[in-house]
Amino acid sequence: MIPVSEQPRPRILVVEDDPDASEMIRQMLDLSGFECSAVGTGEKALEAVKGSCPDAIVLDLMLPGIDGFAVCERLKMQRETNLVPVLMLTALDRSEDMLKGVRVGANYYMTKPFKGEELVERLRELLRWKGEMADKGVQGTVTFDVESDLRYLDDVNKMLTSLFEHTKIPDRDVHRIKYAVLEMGHNAIEWGNRNRRKCRIRLSYMVDSEKLTFVVEDQGEGFDPNNVPHAAKPDDPLAHLSLREKLGIRTGGFGILLSKAFMDEVRYNERGNTVTLVKYLSRLGASEEAPPAPAGVG
Repeated sequence: MIPVSEQPRPRILVVEDDPDASEMIRQMLDLSGFECSAVGTGEKALEAVKGSCPDAIVLDLMLPGIDGFAVCERLKMQRETNLVPVLMLTALDRSEDMLKGVRVGANYYMTKPFKGEELVERLRELLRWKGEMADKGVQGTVTFDVESDLRYLDDVNKMLTSLFEHTKIPDRDVHRIKYAVLEMGHNAIEWGNRNRRKCRIRLSYMVDSEKLTFVVEDQGEGFDPNNVPHAAKPDDPLAHLSLREKLGIRTGGFGILLSKAFMDEVRYNERGNTVTLVKYLSRLGASEEAPPAPAGVG
């Protein structure tokens, strides 16, 4: 066993454009047993991780040039840096930025001003999380925070496409998986959050050696997916269309039914505001008799 004094210190990259704040964070972490390096822009941060990937990143939101959101997105969308924990620092008067559009989520958000002990403890928690992910064989995980506006699902579709670009997953399966996930996102916005713009949906993606797992969570009151009068039924998937027309509802009511056909598992939590979709890698490319995915998902 390596003595504690000889164990390698976790390497932390601090991305902060304020020199005084950067130095304060660096010294604080150095005294707490971390090895720190610091840069002042998003561009330099992305360059730094190419040379030597840190164990975790402390990332300020407001940066000159590329902001913290854009840096986080690039880190999380690349396989080499996907599992590097990102702790994002935000200011109180910038909290409204969290509500706009689609954000590739950081692992933790901390509001300025903060206590040094809290920063240290959160970093240690994130490093433990990283170790747990490695122990479980997790190869990648991404979280999207999405405003309850259907137009942003197109951005999610593009990000999912980017995630699948360098995999060996057959195109047909990619198309079906994206359809199922986006349909659940649509339902979360329309029925979970009732199109309330201030509400968010959270879409999480995880891949390990056996399966792809997606979790879609809304902030609504929840519902019973087995007791929706205007939804499609397995024995008569078109009978709901006349009722939905009377109610003025979109005609995609068999989305849940198709999602269940495209994925190996579809599970709702008890409240009905979180759905988990699972696709086993061993079943990719199988010639099951599932219907083709509808057009419109690129």
